Amino acid sequence: MATSHLKNNLERIKSEGFFEDLKITRGIERETLRVTKDNKISNANHPLALGSPLCSDEITTDFSEALLELVTPTFESRDKLYDRLLALHHFVNTKIGNEVLWNFSMPCAFEGESEIRLAEYGTSNQGRIKNIYRRGLKERYGAIMQCVSGIHYNFSLSQHSKEIFLSAHPSIIDQNEMYLGAIRNLKRMAPFLLVYFGASPICDGSYLMGRSHNLMPRGNDLYLPKATTLRMSKIGYQSPVQEELGISYNDLDSFVEALVRGITTPHPLFTKIGLEDSSGYPCQISDGILQIENELYDIVRPKRKGNKLDRPVELLRNEGVGYLEIRGIDINPFDPAGIAKSQMALLDVFLLLCLVKDSDKSNKTELLNNIHNQELVVGFGRDPSLKISIGDKNIYLSEYFKALKDELLLVADYLKDAEINEAINYYFAGEHLSERVLDLVEGKEFKDAGYEHSVNIKALFTKEFQDVYGFEKKAADSLEAFKKLNSNEATDIREFVKLYNNKIKEMK
Repeated sequence: MATSHLKNNLERIKSEGFFEDLKITRGIERETLRVTKDNKISNANHPLALGSPLCSDEITTDFSEALLELVTPTFESRDKLYDRLLALHHFVNTKIGNEVLWNFSMPCAFEGESEIRLAEYGTSNQGRIKNIYRRGLKERYGAIMQCVSGIHYNFSLSQHSKEIFLSAHPSIIDQNEMYLGAIRNLKRMAPFLLVYFGASPICDGSYLMGRSHNLMPRGNDLYLPKATTLRMSKIGYQSPVQEELGISYNDLDSFVEALVRGITTPHPLFTKIGLEDSSGYPCQISDGILQIENELYDIVRPKRKGNKLDRPVELLRNEGVGYLEIRGIDINPFDPAGIAKSQMALLDVFLLLCLVKDSDKSNKTELLNNIHNQELVVGFGRDPSLKISIGDKNIYLSEYFKALKDELLLVADYLKDAEINEAINYYFAGEHLSERVLDLVEGKEFKDAGYEHSVNIKALFTKEFQDVYGFEKKAADSLEAFKKLNSNEATDIREFVKLYNNKIKEMK
């Protein structure tokens, strides 16, 4: 796999000075459930001491009021990124009393969906539409599935590095084509992410609560002995309905068109739910295949930063791809920040490989192969006899990874980054995270082992917290901003949702 083409590509960008002043910008979004001392999902309000989840840039909530999302600023240094993420965890742990941050991707045990309280964002329409979106997710997929947690790794090159890369590739028109080529390669090489970053081979039996599945019972738990990431399986954070969109990432226009089509095309299952509840209040933003762009469940997404009420698809069409959001990463239960710094190093070299490697346009056969490979690897990725489809061949996954390791080491040679070389050798030689999780729960139920382990992780934050990043002030400022936002509302929420949807309809 370490072909002459890759070597030539690396030499080409080296000759332009790409590696001399390479700057990668990285950020992390980490999800985590607040769990009570009774080992149940918290029903308490989002702690005021953490600020407003609507107006805070770094501490917000996802689907549930108990599902925290910690969002770092972006950094060119892995050390600074990890330190900021760890500091966020330290700060949060000082503000949640005797609650614990659940340090696994698959959630704690549930007695029923009624235990899960939707995230609330106040009475402003900006806040209400976020809550309505979550109401729609609950109606479409159930609340328990939405409590699955993960890591998003946001990756981009600096403007200078992009310019050098593009100057060395005259056939690549712009950064949109550059990043979309990387996405196509990432999806081809997705088995690497699913195996080496997967850490969810088991779940509490209550997670599926009556849904059909292919998992094996283990006491009150469900698992597969060679699974890597149930989170990324069909019983995880997925929507088979979205496969109808046939998204290929071959060019930005077709991707945008597919998103617009997904949002504006009603789906019978979602039309049946209705747009309003019995009192006339919106219960989903639309009845489309997607309510909004962020409902697209994929292992990676092209993104562009903007204001909170900007439609992401508008930003992409008007301003182009700003960064890649890598979503197929499980929580690392063995790191207090949910992701190790060595994992960041491994992601960096993998994503650079995705950028540098030739990237042909995808066809339907390849798209189906990608889906099939993912289904195999999430359930059986540690089976030495497993084969996956690459092109028109079926090859052993172990052989595929051996060749991929050679490619990663080749890229690493040009980076001159000792941490990256160490990370490649460590993860390819060591025990997979998914296997370590099964070792951790050996002889115990997942819910008990998970809680005990999460308590032990919290105990690592016993050192007095030094607020060097000003989290206290940011929390207070976000509460003030929230107060002002709630007092300045004029538009009826139904009209607001209509105007929000019209932005997309005008793009058709």
